[in-house]
Amino acid sequence: MLGIVSGGDILIKDNWANGRHNRAQGSSIVINASLIALGESFTIEHQNDDRDAYQGTDPDERGYIILTCSIAQWRRGYVHRSNHTRTGYGKSYHYDFRLEFSGPPGFGADFTGHYNHLRLESGVSQLVGVTANRLTIDAGAQIILDGDSALTVQGNIDLNGTAENPIIFTTLEIDSANILIAVSDENSHVNFSHVIFHGNIKVSLNSGTIDISNSNFAQDVSFEGNLQVESSVFSGEVSLTSFEILTVRHSVFTKGVTIDGNTEDGRFINNTVVGAHREGLLLNQFRSLRIVNNIIFANEWGIVNHDQESPILLYNDVFGSGQDDYIDCNAGEGSISEDPLFVNFDEGDYELV
Repeated sequence: MLGIVSGGDILIKDNWANGRHNRAQGSSIVINASLIALGESFTIEHQNDDRDAYQGTDPDERGYIILTCSIAQWRRGYVHRSNHTRTGYGKSYHYDFRLEFSGPPGFGADFTGHYNHLRLESGVSQLVGVTANRLTIDAGAQIILDGDSALTVQGNIDLNGTAENPIIFTTLEIDSANILIAVSDENSHVNFSHVIFHGNIKVSLNSGTIDISNSNFAQDVSFEGNLQVESSVFSGEVSLTSFEILTVRHSVFTKGVTIDGNTEDGRFINNTVVGAHREGLLLNQFRSLRIVNNIIFANEWGIVNHDQESPILLYNDVFGSGQDDYIDCNAGEGSISEDPLFVNFDEGDYELV
């Protein structure tokens, strides 16, 4: 995709290559670009007005302008006139529907209002008060959220980043309280793969199935549904609610995790929970929950159980709590309380020495 921007006119020259003198030479003009004339218009040279010093043939038909993409202009421009019987070009314009998803490289694309299916491809897109029934974002896209509740999705979400080309969410202003919200029914699906949320973006998801992998969240998140979280980093408070399946593996939490929802099959395995000024792991409600092989370090409290059921705890390291390591639950088989020896706790490097 190509974008052409002019501060004044975008002008089709009247020369031999462009079909001057009734196509005496040259051929039609083919343009594959988004055209923006900021100061004037998309128009033609030598329109054969009576006042013009130059006058062309009679008629002065120069061919066709075949354009695929889009035109935006400050004023209406002429590409065909009735002067000299006929002057200028016929038009064959074709809208490029990719523009509903993204703009040409460097243009970005602004979106507002309601969409049935909003798809954003690689490039920069700015969203203001957007609602969509379905959202798809391709690898390499950068999304700028502008204002509170900048994006609300009412159905499926597919964010398909890669390790080489993640999807990046940022805010237009550093302090703006942007919120990505998905409110869905029990049959809907949310998938985040290699997604990075910078700035003050809070994410709230309520869906039938939620799969999160290899993603980073800078602020608070709230997930409700059948949950699978893998290899992700959470720098805000995290609330996980599920009534059936909850699986969390190989992830890092730095402001604590709350588990709720009376899940039937809950697994919290091989995670790191560090530095929360509250409970590292707060268990409000569950039906069956296994907590295995986690490091829960330097939180105000370690694992706090508020449910009448007892979680299954195995092989965890809970250490350095400001208060108690375990409240209303037992450490369980194979558990220890020792310094995990991170590479650099102060710099957020939680790999083990």
